Amino acid sequence: MKAFKIISISSLLPLLFITGCGGDSDVGIGGDTPVSVGGQWSGALTRIQDNCVGSNSVQTLNFNHTVNQNEEAVTLLDGNGINFLGNIVGDDGFSVDATGAGIIPALPCSGTKENRVSYNDINTDSDDTATVEVTVTCPSGASCLVQYSGTASRASNATPTPTSSASPTSTPIVSGSGGCFSINPNPAAGSYSGDGGCGISDAVFRVDGSNVILEPFGVNGASSFAISDSNSSSAASTNTNLSISGISGYSCSMACSPPATFTVSCFKEGGITCSEKF
Repeated sequence: MKAFKIISISSLLPLLFITGCGGDSDVGIGGDTPVSVGGQWSGALTRIQDNCVGSNSVQTLNFNHTVNQNEEAVTLLDGNGINFLGNIVGDDGFSVDATGAGIIPALPCSGTKENRVSYNDINTDSDDTATVEVTVTCPSGASCLVQYSGTASRASNATPTPTSSASPTSTPIVSGSGGCFSINPNPAAGSYSGDGGCGISDAVFRVDGSNVILEPFGVNGASSFAISDSNSSSAASTNTNLSISGISGYSCSMACSPPATFTVSCFKEGGITCSEKF
């Protein structure tokens, strides 16, 4: 995980921004304006670590995030109504934090929970995909943490405020035009080529009821991904012992990723996380 600055959120109000005074308006590494990260992000995460005794954390975590940005300052509002505050990290992502309420209700904590959400691999202003990590830590008593990893897609980078016309499930996509906002029924069934990020490269995509089937999925053969009930743009692998680049024990998630078609992200505890865009 990349280094970042921790900003106090004790006085955080929704959509509160930190603004600078005077000086050059260019910020970020090398004086460049930071990448645009604002918008409505959604996706699916898979649990990769949980060392909390008595924890009942879910295996798959679906999310919807409203992200606002003012130069390097970033705020995030999650689907549970928790406000996060943080900043741009490096040149392709951001990290935000919140204390108090927990993202994962089933996590047994005797004291305050520390929540962190990190987005990475947003390569350009028009890149509407990202890899996401969520970590919830119980710092008091027997310290422990739960960590999730997966992918996100951005419905629009023009405005962080959702409207009915911008709903991911209501936007029609023409087959072959590129991009998708709902895994079922988009993208269209057929053969797709990836960029090789996870060594998958080529796969046939089809929907079977509430599951997406990718065949072959590298050396794993036909692999099933369960479409989220609450977020039609994401799905998580039903097999949590997939082999990626010759190493077993991986879980993978899938998310619609305009302007590409979909992105698969694979991860395992102690292993290397990879993403492949199709």
